[in-house]
Amino acid sequence: MEKLNTYIKDQYVTVSDWLKFAESKLGVLLSLNIAVISVIATSIKDINTSIHFFYKFSIVISSISFVLSLFLCLYGLISRTNEVKKMKFKDKRKRETYSITFFKEIAHQTFEQYIDNIGNKLDCKDSKGGLQNDLLIQIHEISVLASNKFYLLNISAYIFGTGSIVLCISWLIYTISYVF
Repeated sequence: MEKLNTYIKDQYVTVSDWLKFAESKLGVLLSLNIAVISVIATSIKDINTSIHFFYKFSIVISSISFVLSLFLCLYGLISRTNEVKKMKFKDKRKRETYSITFFKEIAHQTFEQYIDNIGNKLDCKDSKGGLQNDLLIQIHEISVLASNKFYLLNISAYIFGTGSIVLCISWLIYTISYVF
């Protein structure tokens, strides 16, 4: 039973830290998006109307990607704990047991599977009562939230990166064509 109590305490702290880490990264990406959108918005009025269509088009495409990334970050920062129980995960790796320590693997288990895996791995079959059960539910739900936040963060980061690459390439082409 002491093994279970130690596991619950350590795992709760670890999963909470993963959630904080995901939210911090989303906040940083949100700030970057706002900064880039602000720079684009203020520089649009200075753009010469006779510039090449490609440059205008790339600014529009990159602006759309930055705005989309911004909204994904905002969506990721909103906690939706009431949706945790509705989520269904499709795991491509059909396995009998999952890790009981990594948030992404905890999130891909049903709560019942998670409890069974804890009982099997810690050799304590009595993990279904009282405060311990409440903390295990909390660990499971925080794992699902952290997994979703990292998923949204990854998508948002890819979209932000795509917009950045398009903007840099178009700026480079514009600069080269302006010089020559």
